[in-house]
Amino acid sequence: MRKKINLVISILLYYIAASAQENPIHYLGIEHGLSNNNVTKIYQDQTGFMWFGTYDGLNMYDGYTFKSYKNNLGAKESLPDNRITDIVEDHEGLLWVATKNGAAYLSKNQLFFRELQWLNNGEYTPINSGITKFMNWKDKRLFAGTEHTGLLQIKKVKDGRPIGETIPLLSQEKKITRYTVRDVAVDQNHSIWAFVHEHGLCYYDERENILIIKSSDILSGTHMVISRDNDIWVSAENGLHRYDQKKGIYLHYSVEKGLPQNLLITGIYLDKTNKIWITTDGGGIYIVDIDNDTVSVPSKNIMDNIQSQAVYTVYQDNLSRTWIGTLRGGVNIVDTLWGGFKHVQVSPGKNTNSQQNFVLSFSQDKQGGIWIGTDGGGLLHWDRKQNTFKMYEHRKTNLSNNFVTATLQNPDGDVWVGTHGGGINRLDVATGNFKQYKCISPSTGHELRNIWKLFKDSKERIWASTLNRGDVFIYSPAKDSFEVVEGKIYDALTIYEENSSIFWFGSWSTLTRFDLESGEKQEIDIGHTVREIHKGDGNTLWIATEGGGLLKFDKNTYKYQRFTEQDGLSSNTILTILEDSQRNLWLSTYKGLSKFAVHDEKFHNYHKSDGLQSNQFSYNAALKLPSGEMLFGGIRGFNVFHPDSLEQYTLNPPIVLTSFKVNNKHYDLYSDAIGSLTDLNAISMGYEDATLSFSFAALEYSFPDKIKYAYFLEGWDNDWNYVDNQRTALYSGLREGQYTLRIKSTNANGVWNTEEKVVRIEVLPPWWRSGWAYMAYIASGLLLLFIYIRYDRHETKLHYELELVKMKSNQEKELIDKKLAFFTHIAHEFRNPLTLITNPLKEMLIIADGNINKSELTPIYNNSKRLLTLINKLLLFRKTESGFDNLRLVRLDLVKLTNEVYQCFKQHASSKKITYHLDSDMEICEILADQEKLEICLFNLISNAIKYTAERGNVSIKIETVDDRVLVHVKDTGCGISEQGGDRIFQMFQRDYSSQTKQKDGFGIGLFLVKKFAEAHKGSISYQPNKPQGTCFTLALQTNEDCFQEFFVFEDVAEHSVYMEEVLDDLDNKIMYDEVNTHEDIDKEAIQNVTDVTTTKKTMLVVDDNADIRHYLENLFKKEYNIALASSGENALLYIEKQEPDIILSDVVMESVSGIDLCQKIKSNPLLSRIPFILLTASASQEVKLKGIEVGADDYVTKPFNKDILVARVNNLIRSRNRLQDYFYKEITLQKNDYKISSEYKEFLEKTIDTVEQNLDDPDFNVKMLAEEIGMSHSYVYKRIKSISGKSANEFIRFVRLRHTAKQLIDTEYTINEVAFSAGFNDIKYFRAQFSKLFGMNPSEYRKKHQSLKQKHRLNIPKKSV
Repeated sequence: MRKKINLVISILLYYIAASAQENPIHYLGIEHGLSNNNVTKIYQDQTGFMWFGTYDGLNMYDGYTFKSYKNNLGAKESLPDNRITDIVEDHEGLLWVATKNGAAYLSKNQLFFRELQWLNNGEYTPINSGITKFMNWKDKRLFAGTEHTGLLQIKKVKDGRPIGETIPLLSQEKKITRYTVRDVAVDQNHSIWAFVHEHGLCYYDERENILIIKSSDILSGTHMVISRDNDIWVSAENGLHRYDQKKGIYLHYSVEKGLPQNLLITGIYLDKTNKIWITTDGGGIYIVDIDNDTVSVPSKNIMDNIQSQAVYTVYQDNLSRTWIGTLRGGVNIVDTLWGGFKHVQVSPGKNTNSQQNFVLSFSQDKQGGIWIGTDGGGLLHWDRKQNTFKMYEHRKTNLSNNFVTATLQNPDGDVWVGTHGGGINRLDVATGNFKQYKCISPSTGHELRNIWKLFKDSKERIWASTLNRGDVFIYSPAKDSFEVVEGKIYDALTIYEENSSIFWFGSWSTLTRFDLESGEKQEIDIGHTVREIHKGDGNTLWIATEGGGLLKFDKNTYKYQRFTEQDGLSSNTILTILEDSQRNLWLSTYKGLSKFAVHDEKFHNYHKSDGLQSNQFSYNAALKLPSGEMLFGGIRGFNVFHPDSLEQYTLNPPIVLTSFKVNNKHYDLYSDAIGSLTDLNAISMGYEDATLSFSFAALEYSFPDKIKYAYFLEGWDNDWNYVDNQRTALYSGLREGQYTLRIKSTNANGVWNTEEKVVRIEVLPPWWRSGWAYMAYIASGLLLLFIYIRYDRHETKLHYELELVKMKSNQEKELIDKKLAFFTHIAHEFRNPLTLITNPLKEMLIIADGNINKSELTPIYNNSKRLLTLINKLLLFRKTESGFDNLRLVRLDLVKLTNEVYQCFKQHASSKKITYHLDSDMEICEILADQEKLEICLFNLISNAIKYTAERGNVSIKIETVDDRVLVHVKDTGCGISEQGGDRIFQMFQRDYSSQTKQKDGFGIGLFLVKKFAEAHKGSISYQPNKPQGTCFTLALQTNEDCFQEFFVFEDVAEHSVYMEEVLDDLDNKIMYDEVNTHEDIDKEAIQNVTDVTTTKKTMLVVDDNADIRHYLENLFKKEYNIALASSGENALLYIEKQEPDIILSDVVMESVSGIDLCQKIKSNPLLSRIPFILLTASASQEVKLKGIEVGADDYVTKPFNKDILVARVNNLIRSRNRLQDYFYKEITLQKNDYKISSEYKEFLEKTIDTVEQNLDDPDFNVKMLAEEIGMSHSYVYKRIKSISGKSANEFIRFVRLRHTAKQLIDTEYTINEVAFSAGFNDIKYFRAQFSKLFGMNPSEYRKKHQSLKQKHRLNIPKKSV
């Protein structure tokens, strides 16, 4: 009964077995980019591109992508029609396309079509009928067979327009042009044959240029080819016919020849082996072997795997690949280069994704059959001889599980089967029955059902490994069970036997060496899952890891060398390892197969395009057969191949450009000659368009995915860009210049092709970088260089001069320092004599009696003290420059110190009636400070406040603390500081000259010292306006003693500094000085009340802002002159307006109106210009003297002056003025006149004397009338006469009348009365008195004296004096 059941199971297994198949066909369709799956024509151009004509346009294919061309309605330069009938390339490389509605050729730049036209009734018009066939002839002429327009000979006119001329057909002695050509061909003798519908087979007579009918036996042929023996093969409605030219007869290929009847033949194609391929609509393909005269069909694999049996066209390319165009089935490619790997699949119902094709393991039986474990499909047995499969599944047999992870052939013929989830099974092949074996875990007692590896060692022992922390087991034949291996080896994924006792195991991350006899175990951490261990040469083990690549492991040192994807490995995950007879390792991965040549350590990779089942293989699924063949299983079945039978593909495909754009525009806009993109070798573009984008391809149709690319733009890139399978590139922002674009690729074996695609690229410069521009730049550069040289020489000269100036400056500085040192020494020496002067003077003032004039001694004392004060200030400033500002810190009470300085100025403030007070918000404020310097700061601030505050003003001092600082505020109601002053008032020698108030004495160093000393104390000084009038100065000092850690603090504190002792004396002196000189100056009101006082003394005006100088000059000249005093130039001008002085002495440096300005105003006034003007100044500068001379000063005296010299110069100037009056007197009295006066004065005197003489007879002639006569104002004439003659205007007129009478007395005999009346004198007594007063004698005596002299000396007195 059991035997019967096994027989039934065995029969069922055979009945459900599926066949194995090969699949060498590659399919291209609309899903790959083809415009339509109805393919009517296939052609390969001379470059290597494949062209496909379809029902819906033309397609170009480069092995990767399609580019389609279609008819665009209304576009004249598009394809004439979308239904393609033929494709051919002419001798010029132009691609001609025939359609169901005309023909056209594609431009070389592949942008537009030029439509074929023909001569119809004298006009060229497009062909509206179908074009059936193109044909190239021997002399490079192109012919076209057409429907209704006959056989056309195609020519091109000058504008490139293609024109077809119909060749007449000679039929029944008549030439006809309206006929249909079904096909056209050329035989071995270069004769043209055409099959004409309803006329038969014709040939072309070149001499007569006509078609002649050769045979009319068949009138409805459809396609035609000519074989090598010159026989003509014609397809017709009733089948295939062979026309023998020699015999002139047709041979019909019927059923007897092997060609079925009623075939609808769609095309005839002659291949390179002289075989004719016959394509049919629905009947597939038939092949006629002309040499053997047999008919056959392609292999069953081809016919079963092409996408459609409606075959329309067949084409063999330059590498003998067969391209089959079908209706509805696209393009099918039969490639002989794919035959190295045999792909085996179980295909029930052609379901290639069935579980039976998920292969996990292999083993071979003694008969050569292959046992296959699948992932869910059970166990398979492949009978290679019968090419059939027997299937063992869990649901139909007692196999414990369909997930078969391992199979192993037992010597007795049984098969061991390891499953994942079902434990171990043992198959009795004869009965088909499975026996189950359990692997029991010694630690848990549970069955380990997940078997992963079955292994047979050299002693025929069967090993089994389990997962999920499972142990390793060995089969015990005696017990017929699997016993655990003592060694605690878990999760063994692979097992390798080194010898009968040493075994190696690979697990999830470790490699384990185990001695079966001793139980010794060593574990090596690999870091990746170990999938396979394979023996190498010597001590080498080859370790396949998952994610870690291939390891070359040394068994002795436990060190290894790693090979990864960077070394050429297809994937870092290696699943299995096999070794061929050439010692090459074959590695299955998740990315194909890798062949590793151990001798040179190089990889060669294979992928699905090479014929592999897929790129993904499976664990454990590898087996090497005794024949040397190898099996590798994956997710789409398995591959069988012999390594020695794999041919190395060494052909190098041509590399071509498939796209080239400049600034996103087509290349032909920039290329010199419009041509094919494949012929592009040079291009030029503007700088603004220098952006390149291009794509490229190696025309490899068998293994396009194995081609790798690289490109290099010389002049831009530093090296090649290796981009793997990337076929596009972009460059932007190229600068002007010459570049060379180089593109290269590998062949299918990864060997780089030496032939490169090279394009020379020129980027033109912008206009500013053109040749002309650079010439201009060079010229400009030369000009700039010239300018620079000139400039550099000038700068060098300036630098030299600057260095010279610096050197001189340094020398001058050294000299100044020496002068200052000398000055300081002299200043020190001044102190002794000044001390000897001031102290006795002070005693004399204190004990003064009636014999001492206290008023005279007081200025002497005060000025000597003032001079001592100035010397002290200068010495202090000199010390400051010499480093006197180093702090000598002591701890002092700021409130107390401020109060002491405050008390020093109390009497001074009281003398000016100033409200003066001190406030403090604390009684004691101890700080670290330099007492002397702080006293100087306080003294200068308070002194300035009182100095610039007017009488009855207000000065206040306030002390307060803010945070870690103490502030001393000094406020006044004085003149304030102008906006222009700013912080400049704290600069050395800076004074606020912009203020309109009266300037005080000083050097401008007080506030400079305050700022310097305040900053030395890490404090500050600032000021703000004290509104509404005055200024508030704020001295800020630190109370934080940490700020002075770098200073030494002294303990001794002086009562007062030397400076304070001296300034206290100065204050007493100043108070006394101010009281004595309170009423010395002549104020403005006093001057305004000055009257013209009649006196014989001359008047002197003394102008000086120094009261002592004014007082001194007054005492010096008061005996001889009436002295008028003015403290400023403004006051002097006010005085002169009221009273004209006889001489002016003025200081140069004064506020507002200086002495120079005053002199200029006086000398520019004609009425005042005759007044002598002497300038007094303390400056010996030649520039000041020059300015004085320029404005008309009469003399210049430098302070300090010698009083005798000054008196002499004053008297000299007075005498000079008297000389003018003497000249007038002698001119009037007719005396000899040797004085020389200016022409201006002389002309004025002559004019006025003449005017008066002309009016002598008018006794009422007066000054007013004189002024009108000479055209001047009354006042001007009066002042002018007065300044010149010293006489009044009336006296001047009287003197002129008397002068006239004197002349009359000498020259005429008139009586004295007549003479007096002629000169306008009506009173004789008055005349005699005035004449005697002028001439010193009466008129009678005068006549008598001069008449005697006249007769003696013949004196001739002119009418006018010179």
